[in-house]
Amino acid sequence: MKNLFVVIVLFASSFLVQAQAQVVNQGPVTYSFGGVYKNASGAKLSKQELQNYFNTYQYADYLNAARKFKNGAILTGVGVGLIGGTLLWLNAFASKDVTDDNLEEMAAGAFYGGMLSVVTLAGGALCTIIGVPKLLIANNKLKGIAADYNNKQNISMSFGCQQYGLGFALSF
Repeated sequence: MKNLFVVIVLFASSFLVQAQAQVVNQGPVTYSFGGVYKNASGAKLSKQELQNYFNTYQYADYLNAARKFKNGAILTGVGVGLIGGTLLWLNAFASKDVTDDNLEEMAAGAFYGGMLSVVTLAGGALCTIIGVPKLLIANNKLKGIAADYNNKQNISMSFGCQQYGLGFALSF
């Protein structure tokens, strides 16, 4: 009876060791500003590969954080573009020569251009103020997901002599 139990335990443990080896063979990943990469080859992981690497919760968190990262990058880009474009336009308008012939036209342009520049500067500042924190928070979340995945790769199971006899040891 004891021999049968030992055979069953050894048979079951071989499946556990094989299942663990399949997970560990995927290897650790690295995160670099906007992408998850394989450590061994340095290749960026596709969405299908990410589904294979991460569990369901990690993958859902990854998609949510990646969407926020992209939105933050877009908002920041639009904000910086609006601010830069407005400043360039104001510089070009200020460098025009004012003469008696175009005084009325310049006054109207200055009024409407000034109003428009205030609105675009405010919009650019708002986009940048919203985009940068969103980008940084999502970036930190994505780093955390990759670190969490790598920490879970260190889980191991062994069979052998333990403190109270022969048995399995789960290390994490």
